[in-house]
Amino acid sequence: MTCSRSLALLVAVLLCAGSGCAEEEGDGTPSCTISDDVGTNEMIAVVDGSTWTAESGGYQLAGAVGFISSFSVDAHNLMTFRLAQTAVFSVDEAGLIDVADGDEVADVFEAGAGPFEFFLGSASRDGGDVTLIVDDETFHTDDGDGGGFLYIEPIVAGEGNNPDIVRGCFYFDAGTDDSDDLVNVVSGSFVVNPL
Repeated sequence: MTCSRSLALLVAVLLCAGSGCAEEEGDGTPSCTISDDVGTNEMIAVVDGSTWTAESGGYQLAGAVGFISSFSVDAHNLMTFRLAQTAVFSVDEAGLIDVADGDEVADVFEAGAGPFEFFLGSASRDGGDVTLIVDDETFHTDDGDGGGFLYIEPIVAGEGNNPDIVRGCFYFDAGTDDSDDLVNVVSGSFVVNPL
């Protein structure tokens, strides 16, 4: 784990705590609540103050990348999650939030498994990332943007012809490579089935 990763998480948690976007667990680590209003293969979130309701075809597990799911409001507003490695959050002796690498998603993601937590920054460095398209402009989570948090509750095994159910919640900030613009996403929840 790098110092910049701990610092990015600390900044994200402090900013979110001030804006009310995240709940904290009793130990001070990040958490969120899954909305009861989200339907299957649907995502709801507040994106820069606007409420999004988006649809998905579901999720897939793709080799080293792990979990991938995309949600579309329309052709100009989309959100894609890539989750490669879980995270383990703790509070160190100085009271700062620490993030350690957890399991590879490809090794543990199956019916009955979970819950899982993810640090959202860069998938290659932090275990998970989000690509966000707002009015045709592309944003990404990354270290410099403060990252974010995503939680998936234990995966519900499908019965009979019913597929597995994955339910999660999230919040994050995302930026662009060529400007200082940041998009703030809070109160996010999703429910998806496998593709």
